[in-house]
Amino acid sequence: MHPFFKQRRRIEEEATAESAPAVVNSEASTSFVLSTPEIPTEPENVSWPDVWTNEMWNEKRKLYPWLNSSNGKIGCGYCASIKNLGSLKSQGVAISKEWASTTVCCYGSDRGKKLTSLRKKIFEHLKSDAHVNAVKILESAKIQPLEKSVDRQNRSEINETCKVFRTAYFLAKPDRPYSDHFDLLELQQLNGADMAHGLRSRFSATNIIDHVAQEMKLKICKRIIEINGKISILFDESTTLSSKTTLIV
Repeated sequence: MHPFFKQRRRIEEEATAESAPAVVNSEASTSFVLSTPEIPTEPENVSWPDVWTNEMWNEKRKLYPWLNSSNGKIGCGYCASIKNLGSLKSQGVAISKEWASTTVCCYGSDRGKKLTSLRKKIFEHLKSDAHVNAVKILESAKIQPLEKSVDRQNRSEINETCKVFRTAYFLAKPDRPYSDHFDLLELQQLNGADMAHGLRSRFSATNIIDHVAQEMKLKICKRIIEINGKISILFDESTTLSSKTTLIV
C-alpha cells in the first residue's frame, strides 16, 4: 500500500478510537437519566390542607377520628353532629362554628409555620370544653339512657300486672268468689309485694279470667291441630232438683 494511504488509514483509526469513548459515555449518561426515579407528587384537588401529604392526613385521621376536611380546610365531625350542647352548655362554652362548618384554615408565611398553626388549633380544640362535652353527648347517645329507662319501667309494670293475673287465676281455679280479689291484692301489698295500682275490682277479676280462659282454649286448640289429635265428646243426661231433664255436653 502506498505510504500516503497507510498514513490516512492510521489517522482515521485514531480518530475512531478517540470518538468511541464519547459515544459510550453518552449512552451511559442517557441510561442514567432514564433510570432516575420520578419524584412522587400529591394528587390535585385534595380536600385536606395542601401543606399535608397523603401520609400525614392518614396519620391525623388515625389520631383524631373526629377530624374531617373540605376544600383545603379542616373541621370536627363530632361538633358538626351535635351543634348544641343542651344541658351541658355553660357560660363561655359553645360549639365553634368554624369547626362545625369545616372552615378552619392554617396561617403562616411558610410551610413550617402553617403546619405549626394546624397542630396548635387541633390540640386546642381537642382540649376545649365544647369538644369534650360533645364527646360526652355522643357517648351517652350510644348508651340510650332514655330508651333503657322506658324499658325498665315497662318491665316493672308487666311484672306487677302478672301478679294481679295470678291472683285472679287463684280465685277462679277453686271457684272462689271474685269479691275476694281486692282483699288478696291488699294482703300481698302489705306483705311487701309490688302490686299494680289498678285492676283491683271484682269486675277486673272477671275480665282477667275471661281473657285467661280464652287464651287457654286457643292454646289447646292449636296444640290439637298441630298433633292432629282426636276429640271425644261424652253425652250424659242428669236430673236437677226441679226434675227437669238436661243434656250436658
